[in-house]
Amino acid sequence: MLNMTTADFGSKRLEYLLTQIAAVKDQSAFAELYSATKGKLFSTVLMIVKRWDLAEEIIQDVYARIWSNAGSYLASSGSPMT
Repeated sequence: MLNMTTADFGSKRLEYLLTQIAAVKDQSAFAELYSATKGKLFSTVLMIVKRWDLAEEIIQDVYARIWSNAGSYLASSGSPMT
């Protein structure tokens, strides 16, 4: 039996969602990816820029780039969250 930590499972799930977004522009996969990552990404960006409005703008751009460039993700370069 494969013993995965919660983080490992989450990373594998995010990788799967990225492949679905890249392959068929799966909107439900994108919605799941967004839901799973928005809190962590937003809080990280807000901590850096220290402006709510600017953080929202950056996050919007990040998700637009994820939608457009999901196919260029390489698992060998790190987890999807990094």
